[in-house]
Amino acid sequence: MNIYAVTGFALLSCAAAVILKKFGDSAGYLIPAAALICLIGSALTSASPIGDLIRSLGSDERFNRYYTVMMKAMGVAVLGESACDICKDCGENSISNGVEICTKISIIIIAVPLITDIMGLAEEFLSQ
Repeated sequence: MNIYAVTGFALLSCAAAVILKKFGDSAGYLIPAAALICLIGSALTSASPIGDLIRSLGSDERFNRYYTVMMKAMGVAVLGESACDICKDCGENSISNGVEICTKISIIIIAVPLITDIMGLAEEFLSQ
């Protein structure tokens, strides 16, 4: 992924959206959505090495439990961050903060089995 191209595209999209919104053109509201779709597409096409690593970890029985927790937490984080950004774009910062708190709590809940495993290992280690 060429971060310079991504950054340039994002800044040009923002500038075009701001200019069109000042003129009252409704396309000013569609440009950010289209830019987001393009940026996500670019990120997903560049992420194949990460996907290969994640798949290899998921197929290893030693990491299967951690893999499941990691994938759930990543999904919750991406979904929560997207919702926060949309709320902030709509000017609803308080709702965005609420979504952020709920996202963090959800990730902690998802990680509870791993936290208990780590606490058990620590207890076992300290008892020796």
